[in-house]
Amino acid sequence: MKKCKCIFFLVLLIVIVVFYSQIVSHPEYNDLRVMGILGFIQLLFSIWSWKYLGKELINPYLFFLVALYTFSFGQSLLYVFNIVSERRDLIGFQGITFKEIFDSQVLTLVMLSCFHIGAILSVSRLEESTYSSLPIDYTKRIRRVGWVLFIVSIIPYFSRIIQDMIFSMMYGYGALYERVEEVGISQIDKYIGDYFVPSLICLFVGYRLNPKMRYFIFGLCLFNIVAILLTGGRTYAVILFALLILLYHYGVKRISLKGGIVLVVFSVLFLTLLTAISHSRSESKRSVKVYFQKDSGIENGVTETIAEMGSSMFCLIKTKEIVPSREDYRYGRSYFYSFMSLIPNLGFWDMHPARLEANLGNWLTNKLGLSYGTGYSMCAEAYINFGIGGSIAMLILGFLLGKIFKTDSRLFKENPALLIFSLILFWFCLKMTRNSFIGFVRAFFYYALPIYYIITRGIFKRVGKFSDPH
Repeated sequence: MKKCKCIFFLVLLIVIVVFYSQIVSHPEYNDLRVMGILGFIQLLFSIWSWKYLGKELINPYLFFLVALYTFSFGQSLLYVFNIVSERRDLIGFQGITFKEIFDSQVLTLVMLSCFHIGAILSVSRLEESTYSSLPIDYTKRIRRVGWVLFIVSIIPYFSRIIQDMIFSMMYGYGALYERVEEVGISQIDKYIGDYFVPSLICLFVGYRLNPKMRYFIFGLCLFNIVAILLTGGRTYAVILFALLILLYHYGVKRISLKGGIVLVVFSVLFLTLLTAISHSRSESKRSVKVYFQKDSGIENGVTETIAEMGSSMFCLIKTKEIVPSREDYRYGRSYFYSFMSLIPNLGFWDMHPARLEANLGNWLTNKLGLSYGTGYSMCAEAYINFGIGGSIAMLILGFLLGKIFKTDSRLFKENPALLIFSLILFWFCLKMTRNSFIGFVRAFFYYALPIYYIITRGIFKRVGKFSDPH
């Protein structure tokens, strides 16, 4: 009954959004603000409904949902308060009109509503009893797997990130993307290094009752965040920050209302720092102090960062210009070829078809003839495949991610392997809000699923050399 009420309200919001779009023939700025208000109502209701259905507010799904709204609809939320700076505003950028933004607002709100309806449908009344009992040595298995991955991945991971940091500070952040692109076997160190953060997740869960190990893991994560920020990157720093919040909430102490307020204040400061990095990272031979200079041009770090993230609606707007007028819909091809990326290119193709069909950010960048990467978005990918029918694709994705990100504090004791599986996917997939579905497929089959299988099957059960040092 609870689910029906929540779904009914979201469907009602869809009807209101579509009805309003039909009575507005020539959208103006105030119409964009009305859509922003409806978006605020939809977002707040989605957050409340997740809690109403028995879920925790500190939860991977809600973090993903807020990120999805921020990237897909962020500027529209700021239109409500008229606080989007001219240099970030999509209005007029690349010839974008009020009508193009308005039409994209309507489509985005419908898709985001369908996404959350899918997540609501994933909630089961029987979840309280779905977590199975576990063998006595489960914690030791997790520790062994964590240590194996840690030892294998730490050198390639930090070797690459420190090299990138030094190169970026010497020549500017953009220079990282002007180097000769590595492909195939030359990226093997990157693929191995990508197991580093999953190794920390395993170790944290395995040593959840050991304060010294928790501090060690948090210290590595914070060092990692600093290195990423000094490089000029922000996405992975934000995701790692969110991951730390989840680990603390689940494994150390549940974040109370007071703790939540402190967290919001710290997040505001963190967003301000992200804006400073955005303004300064293109400089060559820069030092750390450049990020904290008073003349960095930051009017409001929070709104500036949200406006920049929210400009990802650009991808949907420009995709709608091209499809279907100049190119036909893809009818699921990008999703299909995302799974094809699991097949390595062993000389079968000059270029892997997944690189051509599933990497939609590259497609849009090349189509527009831009010198910088556009990224992409979940809503734009759903549209390029099925048009307005992409709302069904978003509903399916909502159901899938609702199932995967349904974690709560009980999992630390009742099914830690499932918690690890969920948090690994969270680490890799939060960036999917501004990229393509291909990132989910690789994260699922290359990282989360193999680690989950190894833990539950106990492959390292008898590997004594990696046994618990304590």
